[in-house]
Amino acid sequence: KLYNLGSMAMNPGGRDLMWEKLKVNWSYFSRYFNEGQGFILVNLIEGSLSVFTEESKATEIEEFFKENPVPLATR
Repeated sequence: KLYNLGSMAMNPGGRDLMWEKLKVNWSYFSRYFNEGQGFILVNLIEGSLSVFTEESKATEIEEFFKENPVPLATR
């Protein structure tokens, strides 16, 4: 499933869908951090969410990660 998100994220039309799937399934995807594969998820998050340009989307993403911190991605 993680690689499916990566494929969606590469497509400009799929980024919104990827973000929605990531939020809805966060408990599933966040387990990768505990399994030592967090770098993959961090790269996916950074690469796909950094392309959004709307202020409202930036606020939404910030709020989500305040509620669901990702220690590996704090840098």
